[in-house]
Amino acid sequence: MNVRRGALYLALTACCYAITGVLVRLAAVQLDNNSLVFWRNLAGLLFLMPWFFRMCRLQNGLAALKTDLLGWHMARTAVGLIAMYLYFYSLAHFALADAMLFVYSAPVIVPLLAHWFLGEPITARIYAVVLLGLVGVVLVLKPGGEHFYWMAPVGLSCTLFTAFAFVFVRKLSMSEPPMRVVFYFTLFSAVISVLPFLFHPQWPDSRGWWLLAGIGGVNTLAQWFLSLAYGSAPAARIAPVSYLTVLLAALLGWVIWDEVPDHYAIAGAVLIFISALLVMRQGRVLDSQPQV
Repeated sequence: MNVRRGALYLALTACCYAITGVLVRLAAVQLDNNSLVFWRNLAGLLFLMPWFFRMCRLQNGLAALKTDLLGWHMARTAVGLIAMYLYFYSLAHFALADAMLFVYSAPVIVPLLAHWFLGEPITARIYAVVLLGLVGVVLVLKPGGEHFYWMAPVGLSCTLFTAFAFVFVRKLSMSEPPMRVVFYFTLFSAVISVLPFLFHPQWPDSRGWWLLAGIGGVNTLAQWFLSLAYGSAPAARIAPVSYLTVLLAALLGWVIWDEVPDHYAIAGAVLIFISALLVMRQGRVLDSQPQV
């Protein structure tokens, strides 16, 4: 176990996720949400093809994809894809740091969903921590603001569906290798997201192609750093480092778009961070991170 090395790898992961958020927002200037999600999934699938062909060669065909949990893979795809649509919409329309917080507040409510759907034990203290985290999310949504009733359904739904994705990944990870989980999600997401794309197809220009390649490449790099991080140290010891993504997103949002977090966003971020730390102390945090 090397906590320092794990924390370094997780910090690099956080940098990659923050950069991905910037690239998604830049690509959203010319692509609508349906097109952006489709092209992102297609790019991710292309990046996974070398692994797919390697596994086919090593295991004599499609044995690497054989699974008895196809229904769980499909359920994970459904909630994960909905979360991706909501997350990309948030990145395009809300402050960059706020959009990141909607995703990174999901681990706070994971214990509740894991209790209901997987039968994992839960304590009264966890219920209080979940409530505290949800208060933080509401503060990020800026109650009383002119856009609150528009942001609230999107932000809260993004948090909820991301948390469901974490729970389903947890279920799958009990018996499935990580790359199989990632491959099925990316494959099914690419196939499903082509349907809304075809209703209003948009093709990126040369700059857009570079942005999409960057999204796929940086996201793949993030997954690699993430596996190195949790292979070096336990999640409970280093997971708080992942919230560096939100700080980096706030910095990039300020530098690129002149976004300055208000007192609501700062207070909400503090509550979410405290809630996440308390959840991790209870040993209920998932080892997985957002797959969007």
